[in-house]
Amino acid sequence: MAMNPQNIQYAHDDRLTREIVNLEHERARIGKSRKNFTRRKAVEDEICYIQRELEHRIARKRAHAQYMRKNQKYRANRANRR
Repeated sequence: MAMNPQNIQYAHDDRLTREIVNLEHERARIGKSRKNFTRRKAVEDEICYIQRELEHRIARKRAHAQYMRKNQKYRANRANRR
């Protein structure tokens, strides 16, 4: 079920969100016993990678929206000058 870390950047946002939910369920199923510590840590690391990718995407979308708003104002002013 684990996602290949090299494919995270190519996956859709919905797929990443579903993967986080699945991994959180797996983490809860594993529990906190010491014998499952390495598996639990691996699941938590994977959750962190995916959450970080989603954070980057959100920041990129916000920056793009801000750029487009700024660019739209510039284009409107330029059109009014003609």
